[in-house]
Amino acid sequence: GMFGKWAGGYEGSCSTPDKRGVDEYYGFICQFQAHLYYPNFLNRYSKAMGDTAVVREVLEENIQYPMYGEDYKKRPQYSADLIHQRALQWIEQQNPEQPFYGLLTYTLPHAELAQPNDSILRMYKQRFFTDKTWGGDEGSRYNPAVYTHAEFAGMITRLDKYVGEILTKLKEKGLDENTIVIFSSDNGPHEEGGADPAFFGRDGKLRGLKRQCHEGGIRVPFIVRWPGHVPAGTVNNHQLVFYDVMPTFCELIGDKRFPKKYLNDGISFAPTMLGNDEKQQKHDFLYWEFHETDQIGVRMDDWKMLVKKGVPYLYNLVTDLHEDHDVSADYPEIVKQMKEVIYREHRPSELFRITLPSLEP
Repeated sequence: GMFGKWAGGYEGSCSTPDKRGVDEYYGFICQFQAHLYYPNFLNRYSKAMGDTAVVREVLEENIQYPMYGEDYKKRPQYSADLIHQRALQWIEQQNPEQPFYGLLTYTLPHAELAQPNDSILRMYKQRFFTDKTWGGDEGSRYNPAVYTHAEFAGMITRLDKYVGEILTKLKEKGLDENTIVIFSSDNGPHEEGGADPAFFGRDGKLRGLKRQCHEGGIRVPFIVRWPGHVPAGTVNNHQLVFYDVMPTFCELIGDKRFPKKYLNDGISFAPTMLGNDEKQQKHDFLYWEFHETDQIGVRMDDWKMLVKKGVPYLYNLVTDLHEDHDVSADYPEIVKQMKEVIYREHRPSELFRITLPSLEP
C-alpha cells in the first residue's frame, strides 16, 4: 500500500501505481495538486475493489471555494488528514499472519504553509514566535501565509502526531514488535512558500538547502525501529543512499530472486542496521548532480567535493561539517581522484545541463 505523493507518472501514463505493483493507493498523482494542501482532487487505486485503473476522487466540498485567495482555507477537506486516515484504515485491514509493506509519503511540510486552524496550529500561534507574513511571490503556485513560523511548527507537530498514530495502530494489531518502521526524508529544507529554515536552526550544523549539494541539501535523517533486531538508542555514521534501500529489504526478507542488474549500485546496509558494522560493505564514493543550481557533489569517506558552476571546492567533513574551509589547494591528489569520479559518472543531457570542473589543476 502507498499513501501520499506519487512522483512516478501522471494519470494514463505507463507509471501509475496500479502498473507498479501497488495494491492500494490513495493520494496525489498530479504534481500540481500535490503542492497544495486543499486540492481539487486526489487519486485512488484499489486492487481489492477490482479497479482496473487509477480513479480520480473529486473533493466535492472544495469546488465552491477557489484554489487561491482568501477563501482557500474554507475548503473543509485537508488532504494530509484524508491520506493519513486511509493509511490507518489500510493497516487495520492487514492480516497479522501475512507480510505487508506500506509506503507513506506524507507531504508535511512541503512548500505551501497551510493547515486547519485547530488546536495544533493555535498552540503555536500563542507561543512566543517572532512570526511573519509571506505574501506570495509573483507567479507563485502557493497561497500567501500568515504566521509562517507557527504554520511550519504546526505541520511538524502534525506529522509527529501521524507517526505516533501509525505506531499505535501497529501496537493495537499486535504488529509493533515484528514490524520494521523507517522514518526518513527526501531532501533538506527549502525556502519556497514562505518557509524560513534559518529561523528554526536547521542550518546550524549543516550548510545548504534543497537542490544544493552542500550537506544541508542532501543529508537527511534515517531512523529505524525494529525491536529485538535494531539496537535502540544508537547512532551510526554509515553513509547510505536511497538506492541502497532495495538490496537491504531483499536481504532482510531473505529474497535471493531479485536480479542484481536491477539493484544498480546499491549496497545492503542490513549489517549496520543489525549492529554488525564489521560486516558492512561501504561505498567507494557517492555522487550527486543538481542542474537547477548547477552543482555537483562527490563524497569519498570523509572527503567532500562540491562543484559550483564548474568551480571545485574540497572539504574535510570531520573538521569542517559546515563546509566553510576549502582545502583543495592542500590536497591535489584527492581533488584529482574526485574529478575523475565526476567525469566517469556524469551523463551529458540537453535537459539537465551541468558545468563540469576542469581536469587541469
